Amino acid sequence: DKKISIFKNGYEIVLLIGFIVGILFCIFIPYGAGFDEETRILRIYDLSGLNFIPNQGPDNQTVGFGEFFTLSYQRRYFQTPASDLFEPDVFNLRANFESMAITKTRSIYSPMNFLPQAFMAGVIWRFLDIPIIPGVIILRLSGFIVYSLIIYFSVKIIPIGKWVLSILAFLPTPLFQATTLNADVYTNSISFLFIAVALFFIINDEVKISNRKNILFYGTI
Repeated sequence: DKKISIFKNGYEIVLLIGFIVGILFCIFIPYGAGFDEETRILRIYDLSGLNFIPNQGPDNQTVGFGEFFTLSYQRRYFQTPASDLFEPDVFNLRANFESMAITKTRSIYSPMNFLPQAFMAGVIWRFLDIPIIPGVIILRLSGFIVYSLIIYFSVKIIPIGKWVLSILAFLPTPLFQATTLNADVYTNSISFLFIAVALFFIINDEVKISNRKNILFYGTI
């Protein structure tokens, strides 16, 4: 009986391992190694100032910290080892409010995609003045925690395929996306949740489905 019980709930081990590895990703993936991460963080910082429509600053651009760009790994002329980001003089570098960057951000997604990170950005930079790199790690962790909670809830309610959903959610590529700053954190997690909810309504015995039209209806709520 114990073996059956352990096997039945083994997907939770996958979720736990994925969560631990994700935290390490949030910390050790070089800032700027994510897809267009510096333009995403510019949008997040702008949102923290309650600017819900992008590029509404001077000349229809966005105001942010120049360090968002100068510290970005992808903007280096030579791809040197990123371990220098953890050197004290770089890791503890604070934003220079007297030398702000004004540029247009390509990140024009709905504010809903970045609300947790925007809230944290307001706290750590507009109130606490935390150094840039630790702030980036905090923003990544806030998005990844939301992702993990949605995945956990999805796995709990999906009636079949718990192992499959757990593994797919924490494969290297979705995990990389979930632990860097981008809108895919919520696109991916909500997609998994949609699948879980759809299968729940379709397979659950308490839901009476009479025809295909009802199946489509329940699958879209």
